Amino acid sequence: MKRLSIALWVALALVGCRIDKPKQTDSGTTSCTDCTTTTASTTGTTDTAPVEDCAAAGFRGPTNGLQGPALWDSLTVLTAPHSCTNYSSATTYMFTRLHKVNDQVECVYTGRTTPVTTAKPDANDMNTEHTWPQSLGADEVPARCDLHHLYPTDSDANNRRAAFPFGVVTGSVDWSEGGSQLGSDSGGNTVFEPRDVHKGNVARSMLYFSARYEIALSADQVALFQGWHRDDPVDAVEIEHTW
Repeated sequence: MKRLSIALWVALALVGCRIDKPKQTDSGTTSCTDCTTTTASTTGTTDTAPVEDCAAAGFRGPTNGLQGPALWDSLTVLTAPHSCTNYSSATTYMFTRLHKVNDQVECVYTGRTTPVTTAKPDANDMNTEHTWPQSLGADEVPARCDLHHLYPTDSDANNRRAAFPFGVVTGSVDWSEGGSQLGSDSGGNTVFEPRDVHKGNVARSMLYFSARYEIALSADQVALFQGWHRDDPVDAVEIEHTW
C-alpha cells in the first residue's frame, strides 16, 4: 500500500521533466537516478537542474516530447490504473506505517507530533488532511483514499485550512502556527499557505490529483504549484515514502 512514484513524476512532468538512464531495481520496478528537470516547456526558458530520483521510467515513452494538453491527457491515462477502495485501511496505514517515525507522527502543517502505536490517533488530536478537499471532488473512492494527497494533520490546522485554496498570504493573517498561515492574498482572497517544507509536497499532490481525476486547475494555480515544486523539491523523506 506504499505510495507509488506517480505523484512525483506527474509534478516533474508538468514542469518538463526529462527522464534518462532507466535501471531495474531488485523489486522489479524500473526507475532512474540520473535525471534532469527542464522548465522550457512551461516558462519559455531552459533551466535544467539535477533530480536525485525520478519515477518509474515506464512513463517516459508515452509522454516523451509532449507538452500542454497532450501531456496532460497522457498523464491522465497513465495514472488512471492507480486506485484504492478502503479509506479506513488507507489512513490507518498512513498513520501507523507511512508517516510514523520513532512512534511519532508529525503534522505536515505545524510540525507538532503525537504518539502513534498500532492504531490511528484520536481524530480530535490529529486526523487526515485531504490536500484536495473532499468537498471539491475528493469525497468518493478512489480519490478519498488516494495516499498521494493524504497527510497527517493537527485537527485544528485541518479545520483552519478547511477547503480554502492554497496561496501566498500577503495581507492580514487570521491564523498562523508552525510556519503555515491562513489569511489574505494580494487580491484580498482568503488562502491557506503551508509552511515552506511542505509546499512542494502540496504542489505535487495537487498536480497529481488534477491529472489523475481530471479536475482542472487554473493557470494561476498551476504556476503557483510549479513554483512551489521548484523551491521545495523532492527530499529523502518523500522518496522513502514513495519507493
